[in-house]
Amino acid sequence: MTFDISKDSLVIWSNVAIALLFVPAYMYLGETFKYFVSPYIIYMVWSKDPRYFPALIIHIIPGSTISSLILLTCLIMVISKMGSVYQYRLRGLFLLAILPALIFIGQIFIKIFYLNNTFIEIVSSLSFYLGLFPFFYGVIVSKKVNNQIWESILIVLFLLTIMMFLPNTQIKFRGYWFSFPLFVVIFVSIINGQFRNGLNNSILLISLLFILLIIILKEIELKFTLIFSATVSITILFFYYFRIKILLSWLTKLRLIVLGILVTILIIISSSSYNGKYRNYEELSLFDMESPLEYFIYKALGDRGVLWRGGWDFMVQEKLIWPPNEVPDYSFVNSSGVNIEGVNFGMHNLGLELMRNYGFVVGGIIILVYVLMITRSGRVFSLNYQNVYVLIFAATVLGTGIVGGLVGQFPLMSTFSFLLMGIAGMIYGKSFDSD
Repeated sequence: MTFDISKDSLVIWSNVAIALLFVPAYMYLGETFKYFVSPYIIYMVWSKDPRYFPALIIHIIPGSTISSLILLTCLIMVISKMGSVYQYRLRGLFLLAILPALIFIGQIFIKIFYLNNTFIEIVSSLSFYLGLFPFFYGVIVSKKVNNQIWESILIVLFLLTIMMFLPNTQIKFRGYWFSFPLFVVIFVSIINGQFRNGLNNSILLISLLFILLIIILKEIELKFTLIFSATVSITILFFYYFRIKILLSWLTKLRLIVLGILVTILIIISSSSYNGKYRNYEELSLFDMESPLEYFIYKALGDRGVLWRGGWDFMVQEKLIWPPNEVPDYSFVNSSGVNIEGVNFGMHNLGLELMRNYGFVVGGIIILVYVLMITRSGRVFSLNYQNVYVLIFAATVLGTGIVGGLVGQFPLMSTFSFLLMGIAGMIYGKSFDSD
């Protein structure tokens, strides 16, 4: 990383500064301000210039109008550049990703003329689906992505995490669920000399500072999903460097979807017989667990499993084949045996949540596309790829994408998908540098 004021640096950091100034404005100046700056946001996406990517990460923080606008612009831009997408052997994946749009078009008319939904309400209801298209955006801009872009993304993720932990701040940076495993992977690269070769010393320093920050603030936002994501990310990188190809292939190939389905089914079935003593494990951290194994079993069966079983039983009972006009509530029996009704929060499993939002058919197509996109990042591990930034980001995309898809739904949420799927597309595009 150089500190000379080059044209590229000026473009990157001037737009990052503007984006940081806009964050409080988004919060306090309302929709009028968002509409006013919309042309600027559209320009950054439409320009297909990765120098704007670090700034766009900041613009998705508040969610709602701006993040939806970014995702919608990605969709329109990608459609206008189908030829560029096809050059990367993505014709079949692109057509599969577009297929649900044919069904959503009819539903949009119903929502406009019969349910009187606003434009923002309609776009928000499609946010999980629109969250796929930053992948193609990332592919299109990948040729221009260099180490300066990777380092700029790392610095922005670090700064946003610091801002989130400042006293009295109202910033909720969901990208923390990506930055935590990312900086843990870099921290491991410091310990193991095999991984640090090629990393800028400044990046190593901020990674150390990141880990120090987490240790100091150990009671804040250090959850099971974060630890799990970091562990899987590190495992993937180790499998690559030690050439454990059989295990690596299960996490970087399409067979991942088979593994995910089997794990989900196993947890749903096992949760029906879970009789562990209920404890409020959500208040525990990694530093004060009395029994990590007990905690893991609870998270799998007593927390996620009961949700998945309740949601699945509801969808089967309601025969939720096609997208409903409104996302239905469901019920489940918790680990204490209490029946919880009228549940409207997510199912914490991306595949099941997509089916709840869009029905078995469309939801199934979207989760298939998602897995295909995430595993495309694994292409760099099947090649003799040397850029350590690409390898570290690829491991983090896979770790976060796998764990986030299995035990959460945040990978395709509007405040996260542009970050994860955009980087996934960049990595897949960069894999063609070795062809």
